[in-house]
Amino acid sequence: MSSKKELVEDKELKLKGFQEIKKSLDTVLANVNTIKINKNNTDFDITPSSKIALANLVFLIKTLDKKSKSQTVKDLDYLYKHVMFSIIRVRDHSDFEFIDNSCKILSEINEGWDRITEALKKSVAA
Repeated sequence: MSSKKELVEDKELKLKGFQEIKKSLDTVLANVNTIKINKNNTDFDITPSSKIALANLVFLIKTLDKKSKSQTVKDLDYLYKHVMFSIIRVRDHSDFEFIDNSCKILSEINEGWDRITEALKKSVAA
């Protein structure tokens, strides 16, 4: 049987993990928004923003439990890959068709992680 201290430590470890995921998601969202905002700016170099966003998306995909049969995991994997696709389309073909939708997707996922992280913080403090 686990002690209360072990349960709190486990929650704290999960909270740290969630905060790392949230940090990466914030970074992706910021860089995709930067790309979106600058879509008409011919002097804007998309390379740094796309590189940072793609690297963080790879991290986010790797955090998913691929062995899980959870629909949420499958959906996140699909959505993260859709955002990667849209960034690559912009970077390689100057095709901004999917960037607005990617910003919306990332914003919604980000809101969900905010709620999860806050709920876990409250349970750790309890």
